[in-house]
Amino acid sequence: PDVVIGCEPRFEIIEGLQTLINPIFVAEVLSPSTARFDREAKFREYQQIDSLRYYLLVSQNEVNATLFTRQNNHNWTSTNYAHLENIIELPLINSRLLISNIYLNTGF
Repeated sequence: PDVVIGCEPRFEIIEGLQTLINPIFVAEVLSPSTARFDREAKFREYQQIDSLRYYLLVSQNEVNATLFTRQNNHNWTSTNYAHLENIIELPLINSRLLISNIYLNTGF
């Protein structure tokens, strides 16, 4: 992942790397070569992580971000953000992400 956040983080050594094993938030920047994998196979893998509540996919080709949020019933909902003035609310980690900040200095 490109960004990972954990509350009360726990780490394990996996394949020689210190790895956060209880993320609450994961973000991926999509590239043409990885977009499908990140949206499908990787998302299925991340859904198996009990602690994960937010999965954010960010396009590098246009202003477009999709936030997947795990609900209390363990189903996932998605919200799309396609305008620089949009704000992503992440109440479980008491945070807000401004789309304009995500795309700062990118030419959009």
